[in-house]
Amino acid sequence: MINFSQEILNQSINPKKINFLFQTLTKSIKRINNLWEIKVNQGRFIKSKNLILSSSLIAHPRCLEILDINSLPLRDAFIPGYDNVVESVLRETSKLNYIKRKIYILYISDVELVRNLNNQYLQILFSNVITKDYNFERVIFQRQVDGSMIVLLHCFYLNTINELKIENIILTLTSLFVNYPIFSDVFLKARLIDIMVWRASQPFENLLPKELQWSSNSKIGFCGDWFDIGSRGGGVETAMNSSIRLAKLLNWK
Repeated sequence: MINFSQEILNQSINPKKINFLFQTLTKSIKRINNLWEIKVNQGRFIKSKNLILSSSLIAHPRCLEILDINSLPLRDAFIPGYDNVVESVLRETSKLNYIKRKIYILYISDVELVRNLNNQYLQILFSNVITKDYNFERVIFQRQVDGSMIVLLHCFYLNTINELKIENIILTLTSLFVNYPIFSDVFLKARLIDIMVWRASQPFENLLPKELQWSSNSKIGFCGDWFDIGSRGGGVETAMNSSIRLAKLLNWK
C-alpha cells in the first residue's frame, strides 16, 4: 500500500509540495473564518482552505466506540443546518452497514511440509455456500524466508462477529480440504499466533449518492468506497473512482 500510494504521488504535478504526516491522530476538525483547522497529535494544528475526507469514520456513529468519544467529529465541526450537503452526509452515513472481518493468523514451522506445498504465495476464495455456513471468506498461504509458512484465514460477517475456537477452525478446514491431503496436513500442523479484527471495513449497502461528494459552501469533499458511483469493481476500485470523480469536480470549480 505504501508503494501504491507513493507511485500515485510521484505522478502528481509537483510531488515535492506534498507534505506527509504519519502516525498522526486527528483530535478535532473545525471551520473557522472560512478555513479548516485540524488539531492533531501533540497540540499541532493544520489549516487549509479545502478539506477532503476519504473515510466515513468521523461521520459514522461507530466511531464513538472505536475512538472512545461522545460525539461525531464531523457533527461538531458544523452548526446544525448550516450546510445542507454535510447534513445529508451525516444523515446518510448513519445508515451505512459494514462487512465485518476477522483474520486468524496461523503459523506452520515444519519446513519439509511447507516445501511439499510448492507454493510461495497462494490465495483460495471460498464459495458463497461455505461463507454462509462457516463465515470463511478466503485463506492465504504465504511462505516465509526461513521456509516456514503463515496462513491467514479471513472470516466474513454481516452482523455479529462470532468467536471461533482454533480446534473447530482446524477441524472445519481439514474437512473442506479432505480431497487435498497436502493442505489438510498443513492445517493439522498449524498453530494460532494472532487474531486481527478489522475495526473499519467495507460498506455493503446504503452507499451515499455521488452528489454528496463536494460542498462548495464549506469547501469540504468526500470520497471512498462508501459512495455509489456506479463502479462494478470491488472496494478499492470504487474508492479510486470516487477520488478521480472528486478531483474532476474540484478542477471544474
